[in-house]
Amino acid sequence: MWNDVLGEAIRHGWRLQTLSVLILLALVYKWLVRANPAALLKSLFSFRKYRLERMKSLDYLAQDERVCIDQELRMINNLSLTGLSTPGLQKAAVKFASYCGVRGKYLKNWRRYLTEKEGEILFDRVFYERNRKIWIRIIVPACLMLLIINVWLLTLLYGKQNFMGILLLNLDCWIVPLYLTSPAPIKLTNEMETYLRDFNAHPDSDASAVSAKY
Repeated sequence: MWNDVLGEAIRHGWRLQTLSVLILLALVYKWLVRANPAALLKSLFSFRKYRLERMKSLDYLAQDERVCIDQELRMINNLSLTGLSTPGLQKAAVKFASYCGVRGKYLKNWRRYLTEKEGEILFDRVFYERNRKIWIRIIVPACLMLLIINVWLLTLLYGKQNFMGILLLNLDCWIVPLYLTSPAPIKLTNEMETYLRDFNAHPDSDASAVSAKY
């Protein structure tokens, strides 16, 4: 039976390679969504912030224009501080970090599952669990299967003496994207939810008075 399977793999090798490339592209896209490239670019390139600061120094600006510039600068600063790009969520995340005594970018790994409503930070547990199950049950097995087939086909092509090099190269191509696209661990997610419940239950608490308990 295995000989038949491997024979079919050889015959359709180009299709497997194409499928591998598509899955890799999907993993890269998933990483880009998670990494928030727009936020990354805004954090790395401060040209906009520099221009806004220069605009603020102009004498002929109206008060409303200065207020808009201040709001934009505050949003850019909060983006660097929290890793979140939504203004309402940024403001809530700053209060959350101060209240719980955690780093400013603590919530960044759950960014795509978070929303803000009336000062509270809401976590979409159903969406998180769905993505986690897809990653565990579909993406990881598919990547491992394609990894094994790719290594086997390339070993046949380039010889058994190159097996270790082929294996390491394929591991680099698959393991790193898998790690970068993996959902936040369930233990850390449960801890984060505990923090969120406490924070949402005390939206108007003085952060300096309560952060010591964490």
